[in-house]
Amino acid sequence: MKRILSTALNSLVTGGLALMLAGVAVPASASLIYNLDSDSCTGGCGPAGTLFGTVTLSVVDGDTVHVEVDLSQALVSYFIQTGAGYALTWNGPAGEIVSNMSPATGFTVLPWLDTSGSGGYDTGGNFGKFNYAINCEAAPNKAPNPLDYCASQNGGGGAQYSDLSFDVTHVPTLALADFVSTNPQGFFFSVDLLGPSGNTGVVGANGPPRSGDCTPGTPGCGCPAGVVCDPTVPEPGTLALLGIALAGAAGYRTRAGRKVA
Repeated sequence: MKRILSTALNSLVTGGLALMLAGVAVPASASLIYNLDSDSCTGGCGPAGTLFGTVTLSVVDGDTVHVEVDLSQALVSYFIQTGAGYALTWNGPAGEIVSNMSPATGFTVLPWLDTSGSGGYDTGGNFGKFNYAINCEAAPNKAPNPLDYCASQNGGGGAQYSDLSFDVTHVPTLALADFVSTNPQGFFFSVDLLGPSGNTGVVGANGPPRSGDCTPGTPGCGCPAGVVCDPTVPEPGTLALLGIALAGAAGYRTRAGRKVA
């Protein structure tokens, strides 16, 4: 009877280990960070090599990506409306839905446009066209509350926001590799801003990205951005759990063997 129980319990332990080896990974966040460091402002929005800000993409779930645009407050960079560009442009499949925008006022999401032919959001300069855009809304003359707008007037006047965040959802799925694709000019994002030099214009990000805390197998984490790597590679947390389970199984087998003997 003891031998039968020992065999059954050993089978359960072995089966549990097999499930772990099948690739049940410890969840982790996935993120990519793009530098806004390509300057097409007339006269330059900053000295050569200036980092005007970053765009960070983080996976929320299987169909949603969170976007954080952080302009450098230390360098006094702000979103503006000059007519030459948009607060933010990016590329992606038709049908994306933007939600949870912060600030909640001052920006307008524009619909998807096909960039083939004459379509798309043209940012001028060398950055080309994009599928999506968010516009920085300038307050009209005598606006009752200018703080409800991105800037108090067109151009660089009254710019007040240097951060923008929102979620992008695309059903049935949306991954970083789907969300981030370059336009024909090789750019991922562009931003219309007032730079530290006092000049205004468009800056862009043409990668490559750097990875934040991420899950092995996602673009930018242990493999080139845009390449889907093997998602079954166990993370350190999974390997640690596996080691504990193996040690426990070995101990049980030893004790069971002694009892049967």
